[in-house]
Amino acid sequence: VGMQLLSEGDLKGARHALRLALAFDPEHPTIFSNLAVVSSLLGKESESVELCRYALELYDDHPQANFLFARLLAKSGDAKEAAEHLRRILSDTRPLWNAPHLVHDAKRMLKYAKHPRVLQAYAVKQIAQEKLAFIED
Repeated sequence: VGMQLLSEGDLKGARHALRLALAFDPEHPTIFSNLAVVSSLLGKESESVELCRYALELYDDHPQANFLFARLLAKSGDAKEAAEHLRRILSDTRPLWNAPHLVHDAKRMLKYAKHPRVLQAYAVKQIAQEKLAFIED
């Protein structure tokens, strides 16, 4: 339900539904990762970082949590740690059938990791573009 509401542009409804889902399954990393996405889109980036951390404590190879966490780290200027999380995505040999774009985006971001300010600017741009997409809908 939370992701359906997100796809419809109802960020607050998605956040509420995902929090309810945690009551039923408080150890599910994907719920935390999805909640982190919604929190980021709502501009609650410190909350998003904490949710990513918790998702990664539950499952350290979670692709979506690693990608979002890497992007938030890059935005804050921590290119080294961001690169570590991007490498986790790329070293995962399981097919990412539900998120093939993560591999593409992780490769692109990792290319920029050699230039921390470029990576930071790229992350800021990506996050802003996602927020704008929800505002425009």
